[in-house]
This record gives sequence, structure tokens and C-alpha cells, in this order.
Amino acid sequence: MNNGPQDATVSPKKLGWNFSRRPGTIVRWSLGLLLGLALVTAWIAIRSSLRILRAREERARVDPPDVVALGIDRLGETCRMNHSAGMRKATGFKLANALARSERQARRQPSEETGGYEIGSQSWSPSVLTSCASWMPRYYAPCLARAMAHVGRASDPNVSGNSGQIAKIYGEQLLFPGFTLELPHFLSKAQRDMWLMSAKNYGRNWFRHLDIQEAQNLVIYRGLNYAQNLVFYDVMTPHEMVRSAGKWRVPNPRNQSEVDIPAARGSCFVTRDQEPTLFGSASIEKRDPFTEKEIGEYPQQIEHLLLTHVPDYKSWQHFTDHAAPLILQTQHLREHRSINALIMGAPVPGVAFGPRRDAIDEIAELLGFDAHHRMEPRARVRVRELVYACRSIEVHPYPVRRLRELILFEEKRRHDASEEHPIKRKLVIYLSRWGLSKQRVLLNEPEVLERIRVLLEKRNQSEKLVVVKQQLALPQMIRLYHERAKAIIGVHGGALYCSRLAAPHTIVIELIPKGRFKHIFWETARMLEQAYFALIYPDVGNPEFHNIRGDTREILSVLQYGLERWNTAVLQGPFTRHFSATREPSQSSHDELYDSDFVHALTRKDVALVDAAMHETVNRSS
Repeated sequence: MNNGPQDATVSPKKLGWNFSRRPGTIVRWSLGLLLGLALVTAWIAIRSSLRILRAREERARVDPPDVVALGIDRLGETCRMNHSAGMRKATGFKLANALARSERQARRQPSEETGGYEIGSQSWSPSVLTSCASWMPRYYAPCLARAMAHVGRASDPNVSGNSGQIAKIYGEQLLFPGFTLELPHFLSKAQRDMWLMSAKNYGRNWFRHLDIQEAQNLVIYRGLNYAQNLVFYDVMTPHEMVRSAGKWRVPNPRNQSEVDIPAARGSCFVTRDQEPTLFGSASIEKRDPFTEKEIGEYPQQIEHLLLTHVPDYKSWQHFTDHAAPLILQTQHLREHRSINALIMGAPVPGVAFGPRRDAIDEIAELLGFDAHHRMEPRARVRVRELVYACRSIEVHPYPVRRLRELILFEEKRRHDASEEHPIKRKLVIYLSRWGLSKQRVLLNEPEVLERIRVLLEKRNQSEKLVVVKQQLALPQMIRLYHERAKAIIGVHGGALYCSRLAAPHTIVIELIPKGRFKHIFWETARMLEQAYFALIYPDVGNPEFHNIRGDTREILSVLQYGLERWNTAVLQGPFTRHFSATREPSQSSHDELYDSDFVHALTRKDVALVDAAMHETVNRSS
């Protein structure tokens, strides 16, 4: 073995190792080149995106937007967002919610008078879609209007000037924001459990939009994108309205030999039991120019007519919760226009009388419709612009707060009234049905009233009990409920609608017969930021009367609790908040929410034609 010094020749192993360093240099150069290319590509993409955004902004300044914002001070203004081609590829419900939410956030302004949260209607006003886009469902009003225009083509060649004309129909879809309401205040677990059980079993037609979250002590209302306005030009009022006006029951339109059906099934806000052939937008048949014979037969013509076809049109409670939302929903269609606008309702007989009728007249006048601008469908008339707004929301902060704002603003302007400071509101108002009705009477009312008087005397806060036994005129209602009421107590009934005029933080205690459970007054009170308590008691005696015998000690405990904590944060809210989730409903829920509504507007033949028109539109857009 030679252990001497080795010569300087390179071994094969070291030779291979030296060559392995060359690829490392190549890799580093390659990575640097790729990084440079990536930076250049990103720079080009950013410049392209900026050019696209600038082009869209230029188009937005020229093209009419598809969304119109309905706010108190912004009626007729356009939303800042525009439906670009890229946005239309998004899912319809997600896009609609995003548009409505962004516009509401831009308009929302808190009020200092309520500790920083707003109690007005401005942030709850809907956004409106006015043009049909490819992402919209077929039942959205702009798409319905476009499809029904094709359905309404005149086909009678014998009538001069009618051949080939397309129906004039305008449609707009209203996107109302979702919201949450806190559950009522309860002092016992038994009352809370009873209320929740009754609420979950309450079969209201919009109940599928409602989600009770017991753990969070709130209820979520979402998916309120189904309200719409349809405007028909040069039409006749539906003959079904004339037939059903002033009647409890009408002949079945599908089979005259069958038993008569309730007239209310042809009214607005009815979806589950709706009879689509009794009354609906499909009944508005005549869309072409009138012939001389028709003009002679129906000489009366109205420029602008809103159909307020609701049950109990002339009752105080149902005018405020049914007719008023339709008027408010279409208010922007009459804004800044000198037109002869009327409303038409079909009341049932024997409902409204005395001061109740007076209050309705005053509210209708405040909304812009005096006695000369309200009519009943005694005969068919020709209409230049007929507004069909029967698809509306029955429960939402916007119509409740907006109606209250309009009433109070006008009354304060007329009488220079001012809202009393909360400390000056000293009245505990009890709404009595004793001796006035056989239904929903508190059988131990004298005992309860006497105990309330004793409680107020012991408190020594200058509080007084006032018992109201009849409906008051509107100015009296405002002075009593809005300016002086500290608490309102009553059995479920129309008199409790006076709480719509009460100030925020007013205590509202509703005594509910178990067999007559409704939660409309809880919703109204919460939307007006009032402290609402619910007490449910079993029916006593005839089950049709829903009379109750309340627990006197429990009623007194609730009232005392409310009065002692009236000026504290516990009862001052906010009880109504915006719901901002954007989860898209499943396809099954789509069918459940809208199919019955869609049939209400169109006959089966029309549905097939609309399907074909929409299919053609989608294929053309794709």
C-alpha cells in the first residue's frame, strides 16, 4: 500500500461533485427569471383591472341603474351600485342581499335621543330592482313584467290598431332587509315556554321566513325579497272586486255548484288559501287600447289607481297593518307627480263604525288619500295606471316605523305638539273590553283594576290609571298614547293597535287567550323599541269567545317590574337589529317561498308562456 503523498489529480467522486454545482446556478437563474415574469404579469393584470373599473364607472354614469333606493329623504334617488356583466354571474339571492345591505349601511344614521341607535324607518327602506337580469328568478317583478308583456300581445285582427301591440307593464322587485327581534320579557319560565310553544305552532303564511333562536333570545326574519309592484297601463279594474265587495262569501269561481268560499280568499296578503282565479293580477285582462264601445260602457277613467284589496278594509286595525303598507310600498310611484291618485278597497260589511271610521279617514288623508280619493268597487272603471302591490310584506320595521313617522309628523305640524319627556309620561292605560264585546274579555277585570290603583298609590310617583273603553279619534290617540302613556295593558284585540303611536320604551303588557294566540303586537312593539311583556292564559267558558281569567298577582308583578325598571337599560333596547347573513336558501325553500305567490298572479296558461319566454331569455343571454 502506498501511503505517500498523492498527486493533484481529481478523483471521479470529486469530479462528479464539482459538476453538480453547475445545475444549482442554472436553477437560481431560472427562479429569478420566473419571478420577474410573475411580477410583469401581475403588473399587467393590475393595469387591466384598473382600466376595466374605470370603464364600468363611465358606463354607470351613462346607463340607468337597476336599483332604486326608497328612503325618507331619497325617494327616487338611484343607488350607487350598478349591475355589471360580471356581477350578473353571481347567484341572485346573494347579489340581491349584497345590494340591499350596502345601500342600507350607507343610509343608516343613529339617533342621539335613543342612546345611539336609530328608531326611524330610513335604514329599513327597501332597495328596488327595476330591470330583469339573467340571474333573477322568474317570479321577480321585472322579469314577470317582461314575460307578461309577451303574453299580453293583442291577437284580434278585427280591432283597428290592436294588432301586434305589446302590453305596457312595469314591474319592480322590492328587497327588504332581514332583521332580528328580541323575545318578549318574561318573569317566569312557564310563561316563556308557553309563548315559545305557541309561536312555533302558529301557522302564519309567512312563518317560514321566521327562525326562533331560543338560546340567543331572539327571532330572525330573513328572505324578505318577495314584495313587488306591478303597474298595468290602460286596463279595467277586475270584475272579481265588484263581485266580492261588501260580502262575506262569494261563489266559487272554479265550480259554481259548490259551496261559496270566503271573500277574504281573494284579498291581498293571502297566499296559503289563495284562490288564484278569484282575484289577482291575472284578472287584469284588458291591456290594449279601449274600443269606442268599451269607452261608452265604462265612461269613468282614473289616472292612477292603487288596489288595496285587503280584509276589513275599513277597520282601524286592518287598515293600519294591511292597507297602509301597500300605500307606503307604492308611495314613490306617486312622488312629485300631479296625478289623480285613488285607492280602491273591498270591505266586508259591519266592521267599522264611529270613531274608528274617523281615525281611518284621518290616517288615509295623512297618507295622501282624502275621502274624494278613496273608492269602493261598485262598478268597473277604466284606469290609465293600475298599481297591483298585493305581494307585500306583512311584518317589517319599515312600514311600521314609516307610518308612525308620517302620522306624528303631520299631527305635530298641525297642532304644534311636542313629545313629552319620559319623566312626564305618568299614565298607565288599560284597554277595556268589558261591556263592549263578548269576546276576549278579562273576566276578573274589576279586581285587576283595583289592584293596579293600589299599586300606583303605593309607588307614590304621581302615576294614574286611565281606563279606555272605546276607540278615540286620531288627535286624542296621539295625545294620550304618544305623549302621556307610560304603560299600556290590554287583552289581545284591535284596541292594542294604539301601541303603534306610543313612544319608544313604553311598557306594553298583552294578555293573550291561549286559543287566540297571535304575536303581531309583540312584533310591532319590538319594532318600535317598546318594552313588551306577554302573559298567556287558558280560555274560560265558550271556546269561541276566548275569554280569560288572568292571574292578578302575576299581572301586578309584571307591571311593577316594568315601572321600576322603566328608565333603565334593561327595558330600553335596542330590540330590533339588522340581520346581515347572506346564506342562500336551498332550492326546496325557493319553491316553498314563491310558487304559491307566483300562481296567485298568473293562470296556468300564462305560467307556461312565461316559462317559455324566460327560457328564451336565458338562452339568449348565455
